[in-house]
Amino acid sequence: MLKQNIHKIHYILLCLVACFPMLSMRMSAAASALFVLYCFVAGIINHKNIQWNLSHRLFIYSLPFILIFIRTVFIDKTEEAYFYMERSLSLFFFPLAFFLFPLNHTEKQKNRLKFIYILATTATMFYGELLTFIQFFIDKKAGKWDGVEDIFSDPRYSYFIRTHFEETVSLHPTYACLFLGVAFIWLMHYLIENYSTLTKLQSVLILAGLLLIIIEQVVLAARTPFVATLFAAFILFIILLKKKIYILWALLAMVILSISMYFLVPSFANRFKEISTKNVVMPNAQNFDSFNIRTGIYTCGIEVLKKNWLSGVGPSNVQKHLDECYVKISREVYEGKDYNTHNQFIDYWVGLGILAPFALLFMLIYISIQNIKNRNFVPLVLSFLFLIAMFTENILVRQHGVLLFTFIIGLYGFEQKKVINKTID
Repeated sequence: MLKQNIHKIHYILLCLVACFPMLSMRMSAAASALFVLYCFVAGIINHKNIQWNLSHRLFIYSLPFILIFIRTVFIDKTEEAYFYMERSLSLFFFPLAFFLFPLNHTEKQKNRLKFIYILATTATMFYGELLTFIQFFIDKKAGKWDGVEDIFSDPRYSYFIRTHFEETVSLHPTYACLFLGVAFIWLMHYLIENYSTLTKLQSVLILAGLLLIIIEQVVLAARTPFVATLFAAFILFIILLKKKIYILWALLAMVILSISMYFLVPSFANRFKEISTKNVVMPNAQNFDSFNIRTGIYTCGIEVLKKNWLSGVGPSNVQKHLDECYVKISREVYEGKDYNTHNQFIDYWVGLGILAPFALLFMLIYISIQNIKNRNFVPLVLSFLFLIAMFTENILVRQHGVLLFTFIIGLYGFEQKKVINKTID
């Protein structure tokens, strides 16, 4: 009875953590801390059941934080460095929590947990976008835009949508779209796994949910998470679907959907119109946008990396070195903006030294291989999602990104039970 109650409380706290997309930063931190503390206490009580043979996994999943800890405590020792380490605490404590108390709930409970996350994510994004559109129509009436054609051609529209959304829900559009990407993969996986047992109504509702997630992503127009979601979903199709004709239909549907959204959603169209081989020159005060600004960002990131490729400059000093480089390109474009490296691997390399990016990459590879052995391909697909996103965004510099990433690592990092995947014939 005691053991059942311990598992029940663990599951309730885990469900609370799964609601983090709709919680404020403080509430998310409090829920995570409560969950980790409970796992620590429960682990001590049931210390005989701790799988010490998996301690090497804990080391692998915690290695990025270990490098941050060593750099902060023994080398940098600055207030900024300690603040950076504080934002990264989940990189250690979430793997530790799941190591002390692995996820041993039923498949039904695990699916319910994922649906809680999916509902929390989609509801939060819908709320933020709804209030944003209400404000948009108020501003439209105030004379910012004269008509539909004016909206499509004005880059201010995309900026307005993304900025007002972030102000409404306190979540950057890139992270919001990454949250939605995870929700999309989980929901699609559930549909494929249970297709033969679902009623028509259930199938329609799930398909509607998938469409809603894509629309929410498109409205926020975060380019890389959108592409990463489609790519990860396609990989999932290739792995789980036996009939290749289904894969072709899925690919065709993705192409049609993307083209449709390009012509129907102004924010999406404006963001992708910036992508061009002609738009990779260095930005200046007369010619800059969200795409060619990255030319300077990556140029400076590589320049700083070349000078400090072995040991890095310390996480707290990365921005200072980047800013010094930016002003040489265009003071008007970059001054006062604090653009980070926009690549998680470069950020870790410049900040922590050569071991950090390889530790991060190895962690994604390791968790994928360990779950593939159990015929569970979702971690592999999610690793692709994160990997692509990390090439253009610093996912682990904000608490939202760290929490999502470590939540996924915790859920799949210490599972040993074999998961048998069904496929649609």
